[in-house]
Amino acid sequence: MCPPTFKDPAALTEWLQDAICCGQVGGPWEGRFPRYVWLVKDGVCYEGRLVNQELGEYKGYPFTKNERPEWLDDRP
Repeated sequence: MCPPTFKDPAALTEWLQDAICCGQVGGPWEGRFPRYVWLVKDGVCYEGRLVNQELGEYKGYPFTKNERPEWLDDRP
């Protein structure tokens, strides 16, 4: 589930676009969208999972430090 504090769809879309543009994606592409997207924001790593490939809709949730992908450790 997305944290309830995430209420600004425009900001969330910008986060997804930033992560995709930076190549912070994983899994197969489904249509025009990657299955997984990761982003570190304010020291917290979030994973987004594609839930609707037609509309490019994701569900996101925070990871703990030990769950985040190792290659993200070098990022802020």
